[in-house]
Amino acid sequence: MTNLEKMAKLFTDRNNPTHINITIGKVIGVNPFRIQWGEKIIVEEENLIIARGVLSHAREFSSSSAGTITTHTDDPPQEEEYSQYTILKNLNHSGNFTFTDTLNVGDEVIMVPDDNFKNWYIIDKAVRFDVTSDK
Repeated sequence: MTNLEKMAKLFTDRNNPTHINITIGKVIGVNPFRIQWGEKIIVEEENLIIARGVLSHAREFSSSSAGTITTHTDDPPQEEEYSQYTILKNLNHSGNFTFTDTLNVGDEVIMVPDDNFKNWYIIDKAVRFDVTSDK
C-alpha cells in the first residue's frame, strides 16, 4: 500500500466512525448502577440515562365514569335491604400506582450510546424467550 493510499485510509477511517445502534448490556451493579457492554466496557452511573419505567416509581392517576355500572354479587340478599346487584353511578377515582419493577444485578438491558460513547441511554429491560423448552 502506497503512502497516499495509507493517508486516504486514515481519512476514511476518521470520517466514517463506527456507530453502535441498539445493543444489549448487563447490569453488574445497582448502587451505584453499573452496566457492562461487551467484555471490557463498564458504563458508570454518571454516564447512564435510564428510562423511568425501568426503575421503581409511582404514578398518579385519576379516572371517572359516567353512567351506570352494575356489579353482580354471589352473596344472597341480606334482610331484603340489599339486592343481588349493586348499582354504582358516576364514579370518580384518584390515587397512585406504584410500580416496583427495577433493575437487578444480572439483568440485561436494551441500551444505545450517544455519538461519543460517553452517555448511554437505558431504554428497557431485555427479556429473552427460552426457545429450547418443551413447554
